[in-house]
Amino acid sequence: MIKSRSRGADPFTVTWLPLLGFGSFVLVSVIAGARLLLLARKTRQPAEATLGAALFLGGGIGWALLVFGLQILPRSMTPTTLLAANLCIHAGAVALAAGTAHMFRPGDSLARAAVVALAALFTISFTLRLLDATAMPVPAPIFWTSTLGGALCYAWPAVESLRWYARLRRRIRFDLADSVVTRRMGLWAAACSIAVGIHVVTAVNRLVMPDGLHPASLTASSLLGLVAAACLWQAFFPRRPRRKPAAAGAA
Repeated sequence: MIKSRSRGADPFTVTWLPLLGFGSFVLVSVIAGARLLLLARKTRQPAEATLGAALFLGGGIGWALLVFGLQILPRSMTPTTLLAANLCIHAGAVALAAGTAHMFRPGDSLARAAVVALAALFTISFTLRLLDATAMPVPAPIFWTSTLGGALCYAWPAVESLRWYARLRRRIRFDLADSVVTRRMGLWAAACSIAVGIHVVTAVNRLVMPDGLHPASLTASSLLGLVAAACLWQAFFPRRPRRKPAAAGAA
């Protein structure tokens, strides 16, 4: 599925591990994103709409095209596939930033300015990609604007969610917070933090091997993608707590 520039690489590392890691991340993102978008049609709430768009477009469609689409679709479609993948990933990241601002910083002018700044950064990156749609590997200005913007868009909700997770954990002791909601907040924070880690791995790979993909980078990103998928699944599809059996002899 995914080719590495390193000779003698383990076939499991080059093919099956990315399929498992990124494939699970894409699948969970599509399912969770679609569920939130359907919910947004009923509630008309921006939180569900932005978060659903972030997962469905960015984590789902965008990464599916970037990781798997280039390997499956004909080479003649490579420019179109790259542009569509980047557009979805950028749109998803901006939606995530907008949702974070709405949920954690409502009415904050600095938060709105941050969303506009991130959108401008992605606009620059995508415009540069339009000017050189077939370049592989990606030229440095396109790579660094996209990678930096993506890392920031995931780091922001990670920090906000961790802050609220710690706050809710303290409130649980006094029965002032729901344990299920607290756990889901922590899982969302973990998933966003892992996404930042994937961007860091990608940046390090660029510095070490600018013209290819190192097997160690592929392995790390695939494993992080698998863990992120597990966190997302548990956050959006939590197990229902079992009801305690009624006491014997109770009326």
